[in-house]
Amino acid sequence: MILLIVILFVLFVLLYLLKKRQINEGFTDSKLIQAFKIRIGLFYDKDYTSYYNFVYRMSSFIPIEIVKYTDRFQIFYELKRRNVDFIFTNEKDYYVYWINQNKKKKSLIDSVRRNPEIQAITMAFYQYVFIIADYKKIITKNDINGSVVAIMGKNSLGQDFEIELFEKFKTNMIYRSGDLKKDFDKLCNGTDIMLAINEHPSKQVLEYSNNKEIYLIDIDEFETSKDYYDKYLFLNKKQLKLTYYPEIYQRYNSINRLGSLLIDTSPYMNAFAIKTLLLGLDTVSNQYVYEFMKVYYNNIYDAIEKNIYFNNFTDLEMSVSRLAGPNGILNIHEGARKFYTKVGNFTLNSSRKCDFLNTECTDDELASFGDYVPEAH
Repeated sequence: MILLIVILFVLFVLLYLLKKRQINEGFTDSKLIQAFKIRIGLFYDKDYTSYYNFVYRMSSFIPIEIVKYTDRFQIFYELKRRNVDFIFTNEKDYYVYWINQNKKKKSLIDSVRRNPEIQAITMAFYQYVFIIADYKKIITKNDINGSVVAIMGKNSLGQDFEIELFEKFKTNMIYRSGDLKKDFDKLCNGTDIMLAINEHPSKQVLEYSNNKEIYLIDIDEFETSKDYYDKYLFLNKKQLKLTYYPEIYQRYNSINRLGSLLIDTSPYMNAFAIKTLLLGLDTVSNQYVYEFMKVYYNNIYDAIEKNIYFNNFTDLEMSVSRLAGPNGILNIHEGARKFYTKVGNFTLNSSRKCDFLNTECTDDELASFGDYVPEAH
């Protein structure tokens, strides 16, 4: 009997220590993540390689198989079919997909069948909306009248926000060919203004600004409608740093700074940007996503450190996505929400003192900020 009691006591102690170890588990344990090779689907186009390049860098610390698709909306259906585990996309494409799905008529089967929900896991870098103009012809906003504007393809979904940028001007709209090199070749030679969505700094913009007299236009030039920003929830107001484009920066100064480069002024201009993000189904294990987030944020900064095109990846912002929360368009995966809460990112206070990754925020520290959103939210 005594022996049995001793054995039970030892087992109790072992279970207690095991439980305690799980609770105090370090923030860098990656055993669960390294045990599985996940498939990440993404849209791939020869002119826009940033999606592939970013996920490829992720594969240096997370086992990943990259699956490329030539249709930008196919990835959402492949995720639903379980042909990939995660997808890498941007908020605009998800928004268009979401709108399209909600327009469809619901069948009787849909009302009783549980359809897995696509949810946000984390964000990555921003893609900027570039408004590129002919420097010789477009100097002020009034010069836009009568100009030839090239936008995305006529049948491209979700591009109405580009057309609305020019609705107050008398312009001749043409549609892009789909070959970015050819479209850039036409800039300043048949096309006065062109819109593009790309990483920042953009290789194409940098290359062509050195041999064509082009510059970037501040979005304030367009005096968008009051509801423009609210209507297009995938657009984020961001400032774009012009010093990455020396020729463009000089031309921008010559227009806006009375020709003087000696004025001590900010190199930033107002712009729009669209978040890129990882999405997965809500059926993916909460524990796996939580561990994935730990590994991701402990390694991603080092993985992209020397790549200038991902320089705008500076902090963790997915939890404050404009598509998430009260809009009800994009929900955050519970495993990701647990991670965000643990590091104190469900707070709008940017001056929080507790370390972002290495040391988790305590409850007292979080409460002191006053705007902390609890995990149960």
